[in-house]
Amino acid sequence: MKKYPIISIIREARIDENRTPLTPNQIQTLTNKFPNLQVFVQPSKTRCFKDEDYSKAGAKIKEDISYS
Repeated sequence: MKKYPIISIIREARIDENRTPLTPNQIQTLTNKFPNLQVFVQPSKTRCFKDEDYSKAGAKIKEDISYS
């Protein structure tokens, strides 16, 4: 089984937290440059970008972002 690089973004844990390590635009740039890269994002209602923005950028929205 081939293994591909993975980036996972966890949801914000605190109610007053809305920042994110990567923007949807940065994810799109990374996935264009590295086509085998997989990006998983936990859904969040408080993040400064909408889940659909990440989805449109190529990330997969997943509740369980653990890697097995």
